[in-house]
Amino acid sequence: MRTIMSLALLLTVSVAADEPRGGIAFHYATPLSPRELEWYGRFDVLVTHDPLPRPQVDALHRQGTKVALYEWAVAYYAALAIPWQRSAPVLNRTPLRGHLGATDADAFYFDPATREHGRGRAELLARRLRAIGYDGVFLDTTTSASVHPDALAEYQRRHPEVSYDEAFAQFLSNLSKSVEVIVTNQGYRAAKHILPYADWDVSESLITRPLDGRFVFRPWNDPKDRWNSTAYLMKELIGPVQRAYPQVRFAHINYIDAVERERVADLVAISRLYDAEAVIARPDLAQMIESDLLLHDLGMPRTRVDRENGAYRFYSDGFIAYNAGSKAMRVANRDGLRYTDVVNGKTERGKMFVIPAGSSLILRRGTARNAAIDRKKPPGAAEGGGRSVGPAFRPGTTSLCQVSPRSGRQKSAFARFSAVARYAGSKIHPRDTRPKGRAYSSFAAYGSNDLAIGKELLRRRAR
Repeated sequence: MRTIMSLALLLTVSVAADEPRGGIAFHYATPLSPRELEWYGRFDVLVTHDPLPRPQVDALHRQGTKVALYEWAVAYYAALAIPWQRSAPVLNRTPLRGHLGATDADAFYFDPATREHGRGRAELLARRLRAIGYDGVFLDTTTSASVHPDALAEYQRRHPEVSYDEAFAQFLSNLSKSVEVIVTNQGYRAAKHILPYADWDVSESLITRPLDGRFVFRPWNDPKDRWNSTAYLMKELIGPVQRAYPQVRFAHINYIDAVERERVADLVAISRLYDAEAVIARPDLAQMIESDLLLHDLGMPRTRVDRENGAYRFYSDGFIAYNAGSKAMRVANRDGLRYTDVVNGKTERGKMFVIPAGSSLILRRGTARNAAIDRKKPPGAAEGGGRSVGPAFRPGTTSLCQVSPRSGRQKSAFARFSAVARYAGSKIHPRDTRPKGRAYSSFAAYGSNDLAIGKELLRRRAR
């Protein structure tokens, strides 16, 4: 009987492991319902605002999900202060309101150049996370851009010899030695100081933005307003940082007023076209959107093709396009393969893919992993039925990163490299999980999953 039960458990774990997993999800209400616990167990990382009950943390761990706790990176609210915070060195003697903080709550801003912050805060936070069984932290609103101007002016007066972000990096360095997962918010703004210690970096509102009381899509590529255009931001703001820090996974949080399947698909398509995950929320942040569109594994990405009013990309098991123009976009089905439209379930097998104006197209081939999604839609059935969602597509991620004894950042980078290598025809022994010095540095230098670069990496490794 025990043998049968063990075999059943093994088969269950094997099936679950074969299902596509999401990247990162956010849920700011506790505890989780049974339905939510099942849903969030399908993501690599779940961020919560307050600690979950320990049994739920343990249940998530059994499903392979790491849990991260919300922490305001640069300040704390007086009404919510813990004893250490009340005694920590701060930049403002009197409370401050506004800027990125609440307009109706008193806040005090940390002085990151002090030993109490660089070492003391890191040690205290790590101890707290261990006590509640959490794996890491989500540091919201990082960098000096998030500091109240009055507090930042005081910092510059006190410490003219070292920048705010450089000082904050010492805290991150110490923290990274004690926790498994560090998620930052907009760390790309000070990438050289923040991202060496981050496993994830999350942007906000780079695809949709508030306008006249509602959220609308940004222009795609307005030559008169480049820094308000999604394509320009992705290629010029986020892209260089992604190439410089390939060990960091990126996600884009965007807000929508109405939960329409087509609009969810647009946000997923744009995020994935630019090598990032999608997180989609309602404007009040109380409800994040659940959708099976986030759980399709399209395989290894090929080179993205940019057009004036959109972009498209083939994958080993799929295709994504987004058309922001006023006319239909046409892309040749170069391999003549049969695909399934993940939005409406229709089959695409023609010689040409047609993407209507102002829409996206996400196609997948019928792999076994994706079939698992068809059998098991997100708990709650209806689109947007839950409070949170995380993206599922993880270009090049493999199980190799699960068993590497090194840091999470190296595991992630080596997993991507290994996937590129296998896709390019390499035979890597499954136990070869540690980053080999030359191979790892080569991957970091290139920071790309393109097939051609994968082959170049293999040639370098073979020498």
